Amino acid sequence: MLDALFDDQIDSLVRLADESSRIEDTGEAIRGFLFGLMEKRATDRVLEAILTMPGQSARFAEELSQNLAPAVNQLVDRAIHAGELRPDLTGQEVCLLSFMVGKVADITRDIDPDAWRRYAQLLIDGTRPSAATKPLSPPPLSLIDVAMALGRTR
Repeated sequence: MLDALFDDQIDSLVRLADESSRIEDTGEAIRGFLFGLMEKRATDRVLEAILTMPGQSARFAEELSQNLAPAVNQLVDRAIHAGELRPDLTGQEVCLLSFMVGKVADITRDIDPDAWRRYAQLLIDGTRPSAATKPLSPPPLSLIDVAMALGRTR
């Protein structure tokens, strides 16, 4: 049963990426995907529970690299080339951004269940290129490191 839930969660993320990739306006596509991913993490408590279960990090990394990463990387590359994303943002960082917003949702849910939306918007706005933007440092984590880090959240 847990395997089916895991597969369902991964499938829902892949569907979100596929649906976003069909949006013609590149800025709308990437911002819609980012917000959708953050919304899923903020409102779907099953997602974190399933993806961060002990022993799931390696499976999550494999599923990410085989099924989700290609679609996310395509969205990110398309948005960077269109000037809609800062050029140093990577696909694997998208997972961590959604996780950050999810943690905000976790700690504010009882106070204001929609507070996460503000922080999602702040992060999404921070992904846009700007003349005032400084290069990101240090280098991004690898996809495997991201999956391993997410698996340690329990």
